[in-house]
Amino acid sequence: MKKITALLLFVAVLLTAILVYADEPPLPPEPWEIDLGDGLVFRHTFEGFSGEQGEMLTGLYRDGELVYTVNEPLWPYMLYFSNDGMSFIEIPWRVSYFGGNGRWVTNPVGYAIRFFYRGEVVHYYEVSDLNTNPGSFIVSVSHIQWDFQRERYHNRDNNTFQITTRNGRYITFDLSTGLIISNKQATMTVTPMDEPTAVVVEGRYTQIYGYRVERDAYFRLRDIAYVLSGTSAQFSVDWDNENNAIILTSGEPYTPIGGELAGVSESETTAVFTAAAIFLDGEEVHLGAYNINGTNYAKLSQVVWMLGYRVSSRGEAQHIDLSINFRWRDIRPEDESNYDFVIPFDYYDIVEFADGMAIVRYDREFGIIDIESREVLIPFGQYDWIHRISGGMAQVTTGRMFDGNHSIMDIASGEHLLSFYGDVIIIDMSDGWAILRFLALDRGFALIDIATAEEIILPSGYYPRRLHNGLVLVENSGRHGLYDIESGEMIISTGAYGRINYLFNGMAFVTFGGAAGWGNALIDIATGEEIIPRNTEYRVQGVYNGMAILRRPSDRRVAIVDLESGEEIIPFGRYDEISNFIDGMAIVEFMGATAIVGINR
Repeated sequence: MKKITALLLFVAVLLTAILVYADEPPLPPEPWEIDLGDGLVFRHTFEGFSGEQGEMLTGLYRDGELVYTVNEPLWPYMLYFSNDGMSFIEIPWRVSYFGGNGRWVTNPVGYAIRFFYRGEVVHYYEVSDLNTNPGSFIVSVSHIQWDFQRERYHNRDNNTFQITTRNGRYITFDLSTGLIISNKQATMTVTPMDEPTAVVVEGRYTQIYGYRVERDAYFRLRDIAYVLSGTSAQFSVDWDNENNAIILTSGEPYTPIGGELAGVSESETTAVFTAAAIFLDGEEVHLGAYNINGTNYAKLSQVVWMLGYRVSSRGEAQHIDLSINFRWRDIRPEDESNYDFVIPFDYYDIVEFADGMAIVRYDREFGIIDIESREVLIPFGQYDWIHRISGGMAQVTTGRMFDGNHSIMDIASGEHLLSFYGDVIIIDMSDGWAILRFLALDRGFALIDIATAEEIILPSGYYPRRLHNGLVLVENSGRHGLYDIESGEMIISTGAYGRINYLFNGMAFVTFGGAAGWGNALIDIATGEEIIPRNTEYRVQGVYNGMAILRRPSDRRVAIVDLESGEEIIPFGRYDEISNFIDGMAIVEFMGATAIVGINR
């Protein structure tokens, strides 16, 4: 429906634009064709063009034979074709920088970019989908990737399409589907770090200089190679001029070219995303590198992670210890009959999972993947934050946490079901309900039905804190209780426990206090029975099918334990952290790397 509506709007706006821009007609009065090579010709003709569009005949021909037709009006000034002609992208004339003779101009059509496959629109974006200022034109195109040949641009890699938006975002699309692969900041002003950073690797102390890019420290890629040369994490750096690519080879010593470990500019300068492709051991990798004053800079932690090692920072000072005694990529726990690896350690940073999908993070960018197929469902960088998944929906944020756009979206369709701007944030979402926090109002919090956007009125004096399976953890004057949304009743009164910490499938992990004596317990919500009796030895972090994640406060070690037999399914200390225990799976963390394991008991 959205595409049909936009198309109808486009026709109306197009007719208006013909009159408004009569001195610069948006469509040519003469037929035209584009020779794509190898016998492929894209031919576009108008009949009866005299202020009216008339009949349009557009299509791709191979050796004179029609391959497909395009039954959509086109703005032909900016067309980008795949090598085989099956895919092409259309950017309206007054959206593109190049069509506006270098001027920032407004956009007279209802969309910014359309992706076609075999003559059919497979995806399109409105200006506001890609740019925060919908009145500005939004696009320049990466000419490193495209060779200009008269009216057309010829794709070099046949896979992706990159644009830069007016507000400085560098967006990569899949050429055949139009889906966003990544959405990054394109150019920015960067500041040199006040002091050099001390890097200690295998007892060797080195100082390197870098820039602060947003929140992260970036160093010359060659300086990183120089520091690691002679260690087990060494890698070489070469330049492939023909393919505009940086070639990294692990295990090889770095060959200095001069200028390594030199200082950097003392003033602010501009950083742009590195246009060159980066390959490690023959495979393309994505480092999120920047080109600053003609030199490529990368995050030290990202490079070392890519090589399979970890980085730790010490204190407030700029001091980095590299732990390269072993590679975390090579670490595999001994075979266990109790669990197996659903997603291994050498994958993305796993944040949370539910409904067969996982929120994952790569280089501080969030995405959602299908756990079984590993298919990317929400591309990395499309949103600045992805918080949680529930019932096929995702809670996402664009912009900063406290003044950005907070939304609940349907993952399958991409439709935004609810959106809130500025001083309204979503603090929890589960099973069709959401908790809102109003930052600028005395009222504070609200519980709403996502489908209807209607508020669920809680008993007077209570405000919602957390959601789980139709239950709301509520608070009144610092005391916790439990409210059932469907029945509208309090099922655990405030003050029954000192604190209700977590909810798990009909159970709650609570803390006792006061005259009853301090301690933690896992209780059955319906009966109040203590499944794990009151104690001070364990904290419960998750429950599934008669098993629980237990943490010992004494040494902070964590395990999965059978509640009936006491058997340690995953022993204490095997992993640094265990969380998100649902659907027979849990997230485990070891030395900063994460995996999803399936529990077979």
